[in-house]
Amino acid sequence: MQRRITSWLVAGAFLSLSACGGGAGGNRSTAPTSIASPSAAGSVPAGTLIGLTSAETGRPVAGATVVVAGRTYTAGAEGTVPLEENVVPFSALDVTSPGTLDRQTLLRSASESVFSLWPRSSPTGLDEEYTKALVYTWDDEKASGASPLYRLAGIQAALVPSADLQADPAAMAAHQRAADAVNAASGGGVHYVVATSSLSGAVNVSTLLDPKDDGCKDRVLAFTSIRLRGSEISSARIVFCNAEATRDATVTHETGHSFGLGHSPDAGEVMHAFKLSRQAEQFGPRESLVMRLILQRHGGNRFPDNDRNAASSTASGEVTIVCR
Repeated sequence: MQRRITSWLVAGAFLSLSACGGGAGGNRSTAPTSIASPSAAGSVPAGTLIGLTSAETGRPVAGATVVVAGRTYTAGAEGTVPLEENVVPFSALDVTSPGTLDRQTLLRSASESVFSLWPRSSPTGLDEEYTKALVYTWDDEKASGASPLYRLAGIQAALVPSADLQADPAAMAAHQRAADAVNAASGGGVHYVVATSSLSGAVNVSTLLDPKDDGCKDRVLAFTSIRLRGSEISSARIVFCNAEATRDATVTHETGHSFGLGHSPDAGEVMHAFKLSRQAEQFGPRESLVMRLILQRHGGNRFPDNDRNAASSTASGEVTIVCR
């Protein structure tokens, strides 16, 4: 089994939670622009086109129901809706469509009027429960889907092995495979490298082998701690509890946590909750799709697809996932 321990430092108060449990196609993903605070002047003028696209394929989403500032529209064949009246910036915008998760967001400005929609289901096998498990479940003491989305703070990350791992060719090869696997799965949306020391401007992920660490009790294989600023991952630390784990697909699994992935319910995937004798080494189509979708969202997004309060999140702290 796997045990997750979540620790937070929020507004000066320290909270500790513990829990037990399990734990392909598309456009190139890029980091979303920052969410501004609701202080913009003026209005979003009538005639502004609201555009709706599939976050999986990039194609227009026709027929969706769009509610902007209390007024209801229907998207045309090109996935667009022209506003019929001026709208105050940061007005509520809701989108519902049979093929996508309900989106709750804000119309922040006329220049931010195109919205991508997360697929409800996909040819890869992705569905709502899978999205909940892999993206929005980081605390097993809470209901599935109750956690925020976590994502890298930026698109550059570095795996930084300790000196003893750098001296182990098999461990370094496993780290390179992990970096390559994340880069390929994200469609170029992020770039992981293996570095001998921390890199300026990157999300640095330190890795080390330390069987004597207090977290390496009770047959723990490895654990990953992600350090958060808001709901974005600013750094991470991976501790391996035995040497074998530094040389096999466990490195890729833990690197997936550093990216923002939880655990997959599928035994055939890298992020499966339990280590198998023949663990997958490459992210599968569903995992890869989710990684590209995550990169189109802001940290703090809430299931099913709500970023209205993402900008106001000031929580910082650390989340640790312990793997057996």
